[in-house]
Amino acid sequence: MSELLTPDFLAKYTEFDSLDEMFSASGFEIEAAEDFEKIPDDEWDNFIRSQSEFSDWGEMLGAASREWTGRKLGF
Repeated sequence: MSELLTPDFLAKYTEFDSLDEMFSASGFEIEAAEDFEKIPDDEWDNFIRSQSEFSDWGEMLGAASREWTGRKLGF
């Protein structure tokens, strides 16, 4: 996830400078992938909606994936 949600990506679309900072601000205890998977989707989507330009987590990951792909292809 950190390869997609880089500090540059987060700074561009959110108020956060790092993934750890975003996780800390979420109010959820996220120390491992298992912790993240336990978060109800609607609650996480609400957090993403309130803290970014995206309407939900899927939209945010899609944008991050497109930027990652562009970087890998040299665009």
